[in-house]
Amino acid sequence: MSGIYEIEKNSFRHPYPPYLIDLLFETRRQAFFVAEIRDRVVGYAVAAMDAHGFGHVISVAVSYEMRRRGIGKALMRRLIQELKGIGVSILRLEVEKDNIAAQKMYEGLGFKLTGVIKDYYESGGDAYVMTLSLG
Repeated sequence: MSGIYEIEKNSFRHPYPPYLIDLLFETRRQAFFVAEIRDRVVGYAVAAMDAHGFGHVISVAVSYEMRRRGIGKALMRRLIQELKGIGVSILRLEVEKDNIAAQKMYEGLGFKLTGVIKDYYESGGDAYVMTLSLG
């Protein structure tokens, strides 16, 4: 798990703490995917789902030196495939308004901008809400 936490820490201004990463791994194992290259963790994606068919992408991160190689997109495709297979009909995520690269990746996967949450991040930054219909 230390490799995942290092990526989390180096990817976000306010990373999830190690205990939360461990908890997500234990409780969301069906929707927790890790990308490795030569036994080295280079990315991960995790989502949660509820009993009503809604899914929520909690985190997607790729190590800095491995970005722009399709790893994040591959993780998201795998996550979408798994969630669709277990009956999730709508998948939601939040992305920083300034994170254009991530927004483009999500749009390329079919996500649509559906809202804005003001002051979502601890830094005071706004988040775009993006959703994908899996039905």
